[in-house]
Amino acid sequence: MSEQGGDPRHEPSREEIWEQRAQVFRPAWFGRLFGARLGLGDTFWIGHFGLQLLVVPLGLVFYSIALVVMPDRPEAVFGPFSIFQVLLSLAVFQAVIRVAWRVRGTGIWPWIAMLFSAANVYVAYYYASKFAEM
Repeated sequence: MSEQGGDPRHEPSREEIWEQRAQVFRPAWFGRLFGARLGLGDTFWIGHFGLQLLVVPLGLVFYSIALVVMPDRPEAVFGPFSIFQVLLSLAVFQAVIRVAWRVRGTGIWPWIAMLFSAANVYVAYYYASKFAEM
């Protein structure tokens, strides 16, 4: 994962790439992600979609278990899961905003990333509010 401010002329070796990839989804990496110390591409794509590739299947597993254990109360799982999604979206949103603001002179993509991130927070909040009404 590219750190903000790295030398763009340095072409990383395969070993360096594998070493960087091995750090993804580890505690220190989450600190860099939410601390806005990764590049915009990594912060946006892995922050929004990479995390969801882990979170959504886990949520479905917990929801399936909850349907077996307490079939009349699925909101007992989806309520906390929805709140977690809102908090996760907010954490990624603030990181994207901070990184995109630093690189905003590079064209339209930082602005699109900021708008998409804001929309993602809104959608997560919307669905969480629907589960709160249950």
